[in-house]
Amino acid sequence: MVFDLWRILGNDLPPRHPKGQTLKNLEYILKHESQFGMVRKRWLLNRIADNQTCIEIVSMLHAYDVQKENIYHIPFFPSEFNNLPSAKEKLKYITNVNPARNHCLDISFEQGVDVCCPEDGGMFFRDDGFMQFRMFAEDHSEAGYFAFPTWRVDNLDTFLTDPPVLKSIYDFGTQRSIGLTELQLAFTPNHDKRFNEECMYGKADKVELLYRLGLLGLWDHWEPELRKNAVQDPSKFYGEVDMCGYICRLPSGNDEGDQHNLLRGSQRAEGLRNLLQQLETVST
Repeated sequence: MVFDLWRILGNDLPPRHPKGQTLKNLEYILKHESQFGMVRKRWLLNRIADNQTCIEIVSMLHAYDVQKENIYHIPFFPSEFNNLPSAKEKLKYITNVNPARNHCLDISFEQGVDVCCPEDGGMFFRDDGFMQFRMFAEDHSEAGYFAFPTWRVDNLDTFLTDPPVLKSIYDFGTQRSIGLTELQLAFTPNHDKRFNEECMYGKADKVELLYRLGLLGLWDHWEPELRKNAVQDPSKFYGEVDMCGYICRLPSGNDEGDQHNLLRGSQRAEGLRNLLQQLETVST
């Protein structure tokens, strides 16, 4: 089986991420992630507004021998951004989260790939997690999807040899729960549902598809109305998607935000407001 492993690289969002975190995580992946056989690693620059950042990303990819045919762009066009009628539409344009994921699916399956993994830019496969996933996928070619738990890494110095930690603490107002960290997804050509492009970044954009697939977790409580609507249009694979292997989310450069979901959400929202204000200021 041929696998496409995508990393979608977007804009840093201080204070959620320090400026330059995308480049830092990219370099770590290029240095330390194994070259898995029959796996094409592909990179999508997704509406990155700063031209210098784009140049630095592409230069780094070339420095690690990534071929240009594995580097894709969804460009940021200031004129398109400026002509949008509302802040919500501008945020959807600049984050472009689910259209970018679906773009990866389109490219991979048009090229005859067996399994496509459209992942965020800071996702990293350790050897054991990938091989568990791969072996399972090769034995279940009839599946439409595969899911793998996420390890939110907090120590780059030891995580390559530490046992994986696949649970996280989530706060819900005054209550606290512990459960599986949000699942990531891989697709086969048999899939019947894709990412909902109407979802806003940071508002259960990936979780909406988990709802349609019947993949249960603490995320069921994140967006009750969204879940209610999603399960009315379920996938034919609802309740039948298997979990296999695991994937790592590299640190964001903001330890406190990584550890506390409510703070993570508020800092993400602040970062989006800052980015929007910055781009609107530049365009006036």
